[in-house]
Amino acid sequence: MVPVVYGLTRGDALKPTQAVGLVLALAGAAMASRRDGAAGGRTYPDPRGAAIWASASAVAFGVFLTALPEASKHGRAWALFDARLVLVALVGLWAGRRLGGLRATRQLPLMTVPGLLLVAGTLLYITAADHGQLSLVSVLGSLFPVVTVGPGVALLGERLSRIQAMGVAATLVGVALIAA
Repeated sequence: MVPVVYGLTRGDALKPTQAVGLVLALAGAAMASRRDGAAGGRTYPDPRGAAIWASASAVAFGVFLTALPEASKHGRAWALFDARLVLVALVGLWAGRRLGGLRATRQLPLMTVPGLLLVAGTLLYITAADHGQLSLVSVLGSLFPVVTVGPGVALLGERLSRIQAMGVAATLVGVALIAA
């Protein structure tokens, strides 16, 4: 919501169908990423703590999505480098001495694939934000919970709960309305 509010306050003009699409896409992504307790979902002893961490994470992600296009005006490569440098520093601070136990194995090159995909996705997001409205691009770029459902169903044989299936459908309708 942070980049949506920022974009709207900076002059992004939404058609009524796009506004409905935003709501459907966001609600659908939340529904699609929901875990069904009956399907082996884990329960947490402190749901309020989990909600606080999730909310803080969502705000931080929103600030990142809002700041990145602005930072890229001085060069996409520098914006990507700065974002990844801060990420590595934060992980280093958080993990601390536990990182000392890591050992290089033959599988280490495979471990770079997610990082490379993350950098590619970030670059594509910056490019999209340069050519479109931040309020729309940020929502479309945040639909990864729905995108990951596809390979889970197709490759791993996972089954969607009714709520998750409705979320995927709502997201797809929302994306179609945003693009209209």
